[in-house]
Amino acid sequence: MNEEVFTVIEIAREWKLSADTIQRWFVEEPGVMVIVSDLLKRRKRRVKRTLRIPASVKDRVWRLRCNPGRRHD
Repeated sequence: MNEEVFTVIEIAREWKLSADTIQRWFVEEPGVMVIVSDLLKRRKRRVKRTLRIPASVKDRVWRLRCNPGRRHD
């Protein structure tokens, strides 16, 4: 599979949105690769999620967010 893959930061910059917003929008989208790291930081355990978003998923979410009243299957 040779599909281009994007990071949360790349999409956030392109769409002029916060990385937190992009993370929320994509974290449960089918097709998104979620890399989970268990971190121990200052005696508090937290989970870090790194997303890799294929171009087809990025395009689908863009269409859905631009036209929330229409379905694009």
